[in-house]
Amino acid sequence: MLVLITVRKEREDNTMVAVIIYRLPTVFLFNIMKIIKASLYNKLEIINNAVMVNGKLVDPDAACIKRTCSDKINKGILGYGLIYVIDVTSNCNTKCDYCYYPITQKAKDRSIDSIIEEAILSGHNNFILMGAEPTTRVDLPEIIRKLKDLGFRVGICTNGLKLIHKDYLQELISSGLTSLSYSMHFSKEYAISRSKLQVLKNIADSKIKIMQLSFTVNTLEEIGMVLEMIKLIGSIGIKPKQFCIRAGAAIGKCTNDSNLYMSDMIKLLESEGATVIKDSGNNLYFCEMMFFKNHIHLARWPTNDTALPYSTTGPIFNTKAGPTLSPMTQIILADPLIETVELPKLLEAQDVLFK
Repeated sequence: MLVLITVRKEREDNTMVAVIIYRLPTVFLFNIMKIIKASLYNKLEIINNAVMVNGKLVDPDAACIKRTCSDKINKGILGYGLIYVIDVTSNCNTKCDYCYYPITQKAKDRSIDSIIEEAILSGHNNFILMGAEPTTRVDLPEIIRKLKDLGFRVGICTNGLKLIHKDYLQELISSGLTSLSYSMHFSKEYAISRSKLQVLKNIADSKIKIMQLSFTVNTLEEIGMVLEMIKLIGSIGIKPKQFCIRAGAAIGKCTNDSNLYMSDMIKLLESEGATVIKDSGNNLYFCEMMFFKNHIHLARWPTNDTALPYSTTGPIFNTKAGPTLSPMTQIILADPLIETVELPKLLEAQDVLFK
């Protein structure tokens, strides 16, 4: 099952400039569809500077959110043009409490032929292999090699456990791996272990392109620790395209909510010298910042009962009823003290298509 999300940018010719296509597990996709459909009927309120959805607090500081956003959302897309994600496995070699993926640990991996067929039929050239954990497939080097032989560029998103073996990482690169994203999440103590330092050293030595290093946090104190890690990582010669700091939220497999809000994270980073990148799609759930020349992507994924539709497709998208302001644009334009916004029934919205 594929999800096609089109992100539009204001240009003279009104053309679409970014397309993100995700291949998601069927169960996870149906959950997303339920969230989006339900959220179309949600009631968004801004009361006493707090953002509420159906009476539930989703951020205590609407003024902060409004300040970090622009009325020209998505004017810049920060270099992200085209991403095609291929889900290659539902298995994983760890059990993280904050994971959103419905891991089975027993599901049979799809065939290499089906992966190749999907890549060819997609009509695209750049791919990221994901799943739960793509390196659990013993034939991952073969998959990468076959995609490379067809002229495709291939990256992976991994928890990095197998990258502690330098020979394994080199095998992936020799097979044709061109980039990777490393999820440096922590289950217990929030510190860089020797094994993670070794993985980082192996990555640095390999000279492979790093798209993202990501962290999941549950407290503001942990964010401070991550910022120190970012400085340390830079000191050993690693420069990813972006760092991601994600607040744990009750979605998918995860049942514990961090109770961290986007405005909390923004204000903490600002107190440490970070600045907000405007015109980049900032909203209730995402914010782009610069921290000592590092691009930081803040994320707080919405739970089922707080999800607003089209949070990053503003400021205007088309429906059969005509142009409509996105929920985030409504927040930006609203008086931050008292405002109630009834979300329209946008089942015919053109910006999110399911195939």
